Amino acid sequence: MEDEKVKISREQTVKKRIPKFVGMGATLTLINFSLYTILARIIFKSNDVLWLAVLVSSIVATMIAYFLHARITWKERDPVKLGWLKFFIWNGVEAIIINPILAGYFGLFKVIYYIAFDVCQMMRLPLDFEFVESTGVFVLMSTVTMTINFLFYNKFVFEKGRLEITEKL
Repeated sequence: MEDEKVKISREQTVKKRIPKFVGMGATLTLINFSLYTILARIIFKSNDVLWLAVLVSSIVATMIAYFLHARITWKERDPVKLGWLKFFIWNGVEAIIINPILAGYFGLFKVIYYIAFDVCQMMRLPLDFEFVESTGVFVLMSTVTMTINFLFYNKFVFEKGRLEITEKL
């Protein structure tokens, strides 16, 4: 019996892409978080300037993200015309405007960070409040931006191209 080839629907393609995006996002978040932590703990020591650490780490992570997403997450698609430019503009807006606003907003959730710090103290983890707070801000901010990014990249950056994917039954 001959192998039948079927078109993978857009929905199936997206479902297969989500785990790649999450894995890539986790890797990129680790890179971003590592740089952010170094900046927040060594260079920008005051939590009043966490937004600056977020800004710098976001820019570096964005450059790495485009190449990894193009080669892994959306490898079966070609970027749309000027897709790379849309990617960098979107991430620039995100790094310069959205992430600092989110960091400032999530920085207001002091009660959550105090509870998390108390839990860390009960577990005898050697973490200070500033670390718990800055980590909480970063995790909340990253969760929001990763969700928005997937939708944006899928629709506006990697929309065009080889959507005629086939697989054997």
